[in-house]
Amino acid sequence: MKKISILLMGAMALGLFSCQDEKTNAIPQKNPQLPVMSADALVVDAKLPAVLDLTALNASETPIVVGDLVSCANFPEGYELKLVGEVGRQAEFKNVGSIELSLTEDSLIYCNADAFEAAYVAAMGKSAKPKEVFFRLMAYAVNGTAEARLGGADAYYCNATSTVTPYDLNIVIESGYGLLGTVNGWSVADAVMLKHSGLNPYDDPIFSHYFDISVADAKGGWWWKVVPQSTVDAGNWVDAANGQFGVAVNGDEALDGDLLPLRVDAEGNKVFEPNAGCIKAPGVYDFVADMENQTYQFKSMFDILYVSGAYNVFDWNNAARLISTDGNKYFGFVNIQGDFKLYGQPDYEGVVYGKGVGPEGIKLDGGNITIRDAGFYMFVANLETGKMPRAIITSLGLIGNHNSWGAQEALTPSADNLTWTGTVALDGEFKIRMNDNWDYNLGGAMDCLVLDGANLTAEAGTYDVTLDLSKLPFSLTLVKK
Repeated sequence: MKKISILLMGAMALGLFSCQDEKTNAIPQKNPQLPVMSADALVVDAKLPAVLDLTALNASETPIVVGDLVSCANFPEGYELKLVGEVGRQAEFKNVGSIELSLTEDSLIYCNADAFEAAYVAAMGKSAKPKEVFFRLMAYAVNGTAEARLGGADAYYCNATSTVTPYDLNIVIESGYGLLGTVNGWSVADAVMLKHSGLNPYDDPIFSHYFDISVADAKGGWWWKVVPQSTVDAGNWVDAANGQFGVAVNGDEALDGDLLPLRVDAEGNKVFEPNAGCIKAPGVYDFVADMENQTYQFKSMFDILYVSGAYNVFDWNNAARLISTDGNKYFGFVNIQGDFKLYGQPDYEGVVYGKGVGPEGIKLDGGNITIRDAGFYMFVANLETGKMPRAIITSLGLIGNHNSWGAQEALTPSADNLTWTGTVALDGEFKIRMNDNWDYNLGGAMDCLVLDGANLTAEAGTYDVTLDLSKLPFSLTLVKK
């Protein structure tokens, strides 16, 4: 923003103001044990406008007045007042951007449009759409490097809301985006396309995909970048604006952050080329790219228990996994015979569950659990009860409206029992059931099946059905005939 109007020229740039109206640039001595200042020492009226157009305010050089300092009593001598504003996405201020506020000579509290924009982006993202924001400010008594917050950690002033139209950053959103890297050998043409609703991408800018990062890949680093549909169609890297997206620092291991685009100047020269991110923690993640706000997140889908023992030759890369959404009840499938234990990490050191009390008992640091009869098992480990019931799965099928919730229509297993296929006529709600009884069933979402999940749904018709238990999350694919 350009220089603020002459009316505000006398304000202090960093928002520091003496309640005795004494201004100083001296560096006071450090005092780390300041008393808590009373919130009543400061009286402030909220002045944030109900509607803010930051572009218009910037163009007209108009300051944003957020409050009026009515009075400041019993303030300690030698200290200055610092005011910090917060812009929040929610009333609970879970996503927050901060603003260093200033004061006019007649005690109006303000900031410029640039400062408000920066806080808005931190809290709300880079979207140009008008959105409601929450605002509040905090007050501090400052003496050099020491400061005390007026009223303590829960004291706020000028609580208000405003519908804010931020700067338009001219973000282009394409119809599709793909992820490439370790998952596909960095082949641009074979990028793993992210799922999308199919709506106009400016109405729904969210693109996502589940990724199962193995122990081996995490150990070596699971690298990634995002490319738009136009780059995928070109079949190779494109040196054009927004031709790829990544992170600022090569090898950044953060599970969330800004998704930075390739930038070029007017002559087509690269000004900034994004780097590749790198995940080093194994697990099942939902990768979510918000292309409007240009952010990414790897959301961990499950807590995991690794099943390791003689059956998998103690190889973590071949260990079956039990998954949980609540950290208590875990389930999964495994072809197994012999001794094994459950591990909370792909390592023998750490959280280990072994044999507990009774035939189904499990406990921390217990002995080996033994499966005497080889087979394809369903395990359900409940850490709260210390029980892990299990059953050999001899059949698996679909049950629902199409067969009046009677006997399940059986699917055919692969040799390793990890893929089940068949042709079924469906009509509305259904579930996946095992052993033709209700001891164990799967539901939820077809691309993320969970134990005892909600009913699945399908339009009336005949489908080729594929149930994939070979990788996480477990999934069901329907292809209408």
